Amino acid sequence: YLISEISTGEIVEILKSKEVLRAMKLSVITSLISLGIVVLFSVPVGYALSRYRVPGWAVVNAIVDAPLVLPPVVIGLSLLAFFGSPIGAPLRDAFRAAGFSLISPGGIVMCQFLVSVSYCIRAMKVTFDSVDTRLEHVAYTLGCSPWGAFRRVTFPLARNGLIAGGVMAWARAI
Repeated sequence: YLISEISTGEIVEILKSKEVLRAMKLSVITSLISLGIVVLFSVPVGYALSRYRVPGWAVVNAIVDAPLVLPPVVIGLSLLAFFGSPIGAPLRDAFRAAGFSLISPGGIVMCQFLVSVSYCIRAMKVTFDSVDTRLEHVAYTLGCSPWGAFRRVTFPLARNGLIAGGVMAWARAI
């Protein structure tokens, strides 16, 4: 069929089909779960990349950037190759024992996480870079612990960056 030969009614009928609705529901649910995990992971990693310099920082930076330039298909094939290799076999067997596989919802969440986490980490790093560290130091002098300064000063100032990173990560995951 050519797209011009399909009527609007047929398109609506296809979109209402049980298979399409199930696929859309699975995509939305797994991408939202993945988004939650991405945000929980990206905030501390983005903060650490922004505030601390350690030996090997360039390697960590390259690892974070790698999923940005790789197509999702390459990441998926890399996961299949890894879990099919002797190196990934023990992890694959442990996942299977737990009832987890790459084609289960848990595997879909893992793939979505790996494809989208770099976007949120980069957004969080840039956001934390833009928050003046002097504000954190002032909070320390007023009696805040490092966690208190982060929670009361840095994190509220980073809210818009967190939202932007979350939107980018969710869009990539979906």
